[in-house]
This record gives sequence, C-alpha cells and structure tokens, in this order.
Amino acid sequence: MEIPSLLLASGTGAPAHAAGVPFLFALLGQAPVPAVVGNWMIVLALFCSIIFGFAIVVDRYRRKPPAEATFATKTEVAEIRADSRRDLTALRGEMASTDGKIFTAIENLRLEVKRDVHGLDVASEKRSSKIHERIDTLAAAYASHQGAVTAKLDNLPCSKTGRCPS
Repeated sequence: MEIPSLLLASGTGAPAHAAGVPFLFALLGQAPVPAVVGNWMIVLALFCSIIFGFAIVVDRYRRKPPAEATFATKTEVAEIRADSRRDLTALRGEMASTDGKIFTAIENLRLEVKRDVHGLDVASEKRSSKIHERIDTLAAAYASHQGAVTAKLDNLPCSKTGRCPS
C-alpha cells in the first residue's frame, strides 16, 4: 500500500504529523466529512425517538389494575381506624396496669443493689484489716530479728577494718 505524497512530510518519507497534519488522519487516509457525521447524528436521533415512542405506547396501553384494587374504600378506612383505636386503648390499659409493677420492681432492684454494695464494702474492709494485721506481724518480726542480724554483721572482720580478708 502506497502512502499518498500529501501525507508525507516534504519528501523525507516521514509521516505528515511532523508537518502539522494529525497522525490519525494520516492513518485513516482522509478526514471524515462533517456532512457524514451530521447524517449519522440524524439517524441516531431518529432511532432514539422511535424507541422512546414505542416505550410510551407500550406504557399507555398496558393493563392496569382497577382503582378499587389500589385504593381503600371509605368503609375499609373506617374499619382500620376502629381496629387501631381498639388496639391503642388496649395498650394504654396494659401500660396503666403495669406502671405500678414496674415502679415497685425498679425500687426493689435499687434496694438490692444498695445491700450488695454495703456487703461488698464490709467484705473489703475485713480484707484490708487482715492485710494490715499481717503487715504489722511481719514488721514486728523484722524488728525483733533486725538487732540480731546487725550484731552478727558487726562481728564480721570486714566491718571493723573496712577490708575483708581474702
């Protein structure tokens, strides 16, 4: 396939994009004519309008359920209201009867928690007093043995001279 001389840059054999003509047009051979692009746009618009028109016609003539099937009648609405009012009054009655029970249950829980906290405080106080007693006995034992240990340390030969014999 021979490249036309118009697409080559000034007889050098190089593609024409170096001379200012886009390289894509050099590959295609020629630029698309604007009239051809316009014709394709018209065809595309016509095709889209036919499809949308067909969709509108199908939507308009499809079977639709009757209005009675989609909306409630006045008697149905009245029945629904009566049922909901009956349910609400029953709930209010249950709430009124359980109010006293709930408050007494909450008060009992509060008292039980107070008793538990008091019991925990007493138990922790007993534990801490036992720990302090043990510390006191250890301190007394240390004090009684401290004198004996210091006397033994004082009798070592290193403590008087500052040097230990080797």
